[in-house]
Amino acid sequence: MSLKSKILIGYGAILLIIGLVVLWAVLNIVELGKASEAILSENYRSIHAAENMTNLLERQNRGLLLVTLGETEVGRRLIRESEVQFVLWLTRARDNITIPGERGLVDSITERNRLAQEMFRTFGETAGTMTPAGRYRFYREKLEPELEGLRRLCLNLRELNETTMVAASHSSSLQGADGPIYAGHEAGY
Repeated sequence: MSLKSKILIGYGAILLIIGLVVLWAVLNIVELGKASEAILSENYRSIHAAENMTNLLERQNRGLLLVTLGETEVGRRLIRESEVQFVLWLTRARDNITIPGERGLVDSITERNRLAQEMFRTFGETAGTMTPAGRYRFYREKLEPELEGLRRLCLNLRELNETTMVAASHSSSLQGADGPIYAGHEAGY
């Protein structure tokens, strides 16, 4: 075998190795993109559910205020409709638990919502026997704090998922398959 043949075989082997490394890198980048997209999609679904639950709590609050003002039937209807939709979104959140801490928050929302709905039903049923001042006092002292606690839990669920989404997005933009793509970015260069 001549020297020229040996050099060509050597270059061919090097090119083959480079080609395999490039193929491996491209496949890893594609997989990383898919994983990142899945994480972002799952977190977005939880964020969407938490926002809808927060909005439905505002509708329930309007219903409670209507009952407080003496518009009992309209208020009770708004509370019931919002409650049904709230449970649907809560079920979606429960079906999409993907990150640490999320299950505990969803369980807390579920239990707090159960207690709140019992309180709302009792209020709706007994509001007609209360004076306007009594209804207002009950709303301010019992119902409003309960709604605020439930709303805070929904906001915590949203914030947990937003934080995870931002971290996953940031991490995927800085990480290659085996580590930082551009380490200078993390250092602030």
